[in-house]
Amino acid sequence: MGDLAVSVSLHGAPVADSVLRVRHIVRIGESPSAAVSFPGADIAVVRVGPDLAVRGRRLAEGQGIGVSLGPVRVWLEHTQRRRLSHPWREHLDLRFLATALLVTVSGLWLETLDAAVQARGLDGFMSRQVAQLQLRGVVPTLAPQDHAGPSGGRTAAVSSSVDEDPQDQARALREGPEAIADDGRSGVAYYRWYRGVVPDEGDSAALARDRLTRAPADQGAHDILARSAYAADRFELAAAHFRWLVDRDAQGLGGGHQELLWRLARTECRLGRHASEAAIYQQILDRDPADPMALGGQATVMARMGRFDEAAVLLSQASAAAPRLPYLGVYAAVVAAEQGLDQRAVELLEGVVEQREQLAPEYQVELRRDIALDPAFASVRSTDRLRVMLARHLGAAAPRPRR
Repeated sequence: MGDLAVSVSLHGAPVADSVLRVRHIVRIGESPSAAVSFPGADIAVVRVGPDLAVRGRRLAEGQGIGVSLGPVRVWLEHTQRRRLSHPWREHLDLRFLATALLVTVSGLWLETLDAAVQARGLDGFMSRQVAQLQLRGVVPTLAPQDHAGPSGGRTAAVSSSVDEDPQDQARALREGPEAIADDGRSGVAYYRWYRGVVPDEGDSAALARDRLTRAPADQGAHDILARSAYAADRFELAAAHFRWLVDRDAQGLGGGHQELLWRLARTECRLGRHASEAAIYQQILDRDPADPMALGGQATVMARMGRFDEAAVLLSQASAAAPRLPYLGVYAAVVAAEQGLDQRAVELLEGVVEQREQLAPEYQVELRRDIALDPAFASVRSTDRLRVMLARHLGAAAPRPRR
């Protein structure tokens, strides 16, 4: 497990550069107990198994994230810990000995021996001897095999009524964490609170599935199944149906197509596939550069990637295009949370909660889904500030502590 490298710059000039050991939790920023101090945010870095969790994101070794706090720029990186080689391994290659045992049992000596050398490289004494035998032709070298297969060794459960897409593997790549419940960490039943207002679409979904067995190309059935899957937090299935609809939409440039793109982008966001999400927003903006929801959504993508200056510009454009659109406050809250400004994020969410009656019913549900699931709000959910704010406005309908 690596350490946490923290670099702080002010107006582009470096002012701090530290490497911290994170055994459980380390705080940086404005906290009195901060290991590295700087103004603008109080950031907790938590050890989660082999990874480090920062602002709702999990950083594996070698990964980093940037945070912009006005003139202060902070770069956090999970360093790669150097693996030390031990001299005795030069004389006793344990991987080779384990392989030899496997060879004895299975009899697959050629394939297994070759795999051992490829896996161990030339670091072990015995492996080097095998490599020399291969070069001299005493032991044959097998052609490298691609064990991953066309889908990287993964199989996807896809409805027979949804055509396979050759780009599914690329689309499955994730740049961020998925939107999943973390009530165990926050200690508050946010997920139950959110699910309590989701309409039950079981009957219509069952009818749509029956319809697809008889008419696999029925767009209305695909639309119902896409929406019901999204409502049920089955985001992979929802994305497959929405993508099918986008690819086969006959109008192409109509308002219906724009809505399909928007729903697909929102689903990709829940899956943490932010590069795909950004590309879809761009398709919407290519046709309508002043679309406020696409501008706001694109701002959150930029923030999740640490590009806060671009996020601020996009938020400003969205606000100028629709100054009275309450839901833009959710996007602004995501941007604030990604910068470590938890209090500001709660204030922005409060502004949306106060105007919730102005939202369409679907977006009232979406507001709760954002609060309960968005990884950007993971740190916010772990404090009492958000729960107290919701209780102030919702009373008994607010989320309650878990029992």
